[in-house]
Amino acid sequence: MRAARAGEQAVPGPRTALIAAALAVLALLLAGCDIRVMTIVGADRHVKRTVSCKVPGDYVEPARIVLRKKFPRGAGWYIKELQQGGAIVFVMRNRFVKTDDDPFGPPVSVKSTVEGVKGKYVFEETFTDAPFFSTDDERQFGGPIEVLYTVRMPGRIIDTDTSATLVGGGSAGEPAIDGKEVTWRLRMTDLAPPGGVQIMVTSERWDPKKTVVYTMVAIVGLVLLYWVLVRLLVWRRIRAERLAAEREAEGPVEPDEPVEPEEPVVPEEPGPPAAPADAAEEPSPFADTT
Repeated sequence: MRAARAGEQAVPGPRTALIAAALAVLALLLAGCDIRVMTIVGADRHVKRTVSCKVPGDYVEPARIVLRKKFPRGAGWYIKELQQGGAIVFVMRNRFVKTDDDPFGPPVSVKSTVEGVKGKYVFEETFTDAPFFSTDDERQFGGPIEVLYTVRMPGRIIDTDTSATLVGGGSAGEPAIDGKEVTWRLRMTDLAPPGGVQIMVTSERWDPKKTVVYTMVAIVGLVLLYWVLVRLLVWRRIRAERLAAEREAEGPVEPDEPVEPEEPVVPEEPGPPAAPADAAEEPSPFADTT
């Protein structure tokens, strides 16, 4: 755009006017559809952001201009367009980055602790409308825009330790929890600075390194137990075969002759008592005395 002369009013160029119109059109457009935002938390505590919105065919070109400005490739964003009926779904993805390099602005916090074979992950952030609006002039076109915000954790989400509260006070609504994912339906007006939504999500995940080690130990133990049982069975079979061979070599065993039982001895009945040895014999009357 050439410099305006003194006393003349600067006329914006066609590119600037198109961008300004596109911002207004996109803001009005977003008011009639749901914006979907997903944050994926990796097991290495890196985060990945994905933003998607559905745009009718008549507004594709201005939406493409605005989205390329809001999500530049130089900042690590990749924009993909998907045909869905007569509309285009724009999907903006960012690569996994450290929390300090989060493209949404303020760094998020991902903490992890290991208890036994389980790892515990805690994700915390203050989510605002910074990815969509950068000035109050853009926000005035927003209207009642809603955002479906989803956080995907490395493990199963613990619902008792998951919450979203407004910076100014109050709750952001009950979340919908499905395994590793939790989703809130947020109002864009609650995300405008100095407000925002404070989100905390906690999940549990089996520690893969310790799980592998314990699994290998269990497998080795089962193999050793199987080997011992097999060796015991083989030893018992060999021993039984050896004993059978020894019996066969000795021949059949002849049975012992039966022993007839002895006849019982019957005790004799007692006779009359014998006369004493010193008693004198009486003379017989028939004895010869001459």
